Amino acid sequence: MTTLRVLALLLLAVAVPMSAWAQAAGPVNPSTVTWNGVTTNADNTPIADLSGYQLRVAGPVNVAPAYSPTVYAIKKVVTAASPNPTVSAPVTFGTAASGNLAADLGLTADGQYWLYVSAIDLTMNESGVQAAPLPFVRNRVAPAVPTGGRIDP
Repeated sequence: MTTLRVLALLLLAVAVPMSAWAQAAGPVNPSTVTWNGVTTNADNTPIADLSGYQLRVAGPVNVAPAYSPTVYAIKKVVTAASPNPTVSAPVTFGTAASGNLAADLGLTADGQYWLYVSAIDLTMNESGVQAAPLPFVRNRVAPAVPTGGRIDP
């Protein structure tokens, strides 16, 4: 019986931290997202007609789902600074001033989200998405108000 209790406690010790970790992938309440800008087409020729980037979001779900452009609506389109980029400069979306990437994306429910970024050209040809979705957590719900307070003599 003692061996079973020890095993049960060990399983709990391992399972609880792993489940908490799995539900909190990525930063909590990030303000911006950044990726490397594209400078070439899929065939490695220089891109001359980059229009911008499409951001799609899956969630709130705990595990990154397989990407599907028909399932995840475009949340934002980030316009390229120039239709003919010359360097792979980082592209940033979101405003550090707002400090709330989820709000900038129009998300209102708390939970785990997965962001997919693709490039689009002037004729709306869309690239694939980056190899792995970008995880983040929206957690804007404050704790409940404390109750039952008292001052003891």
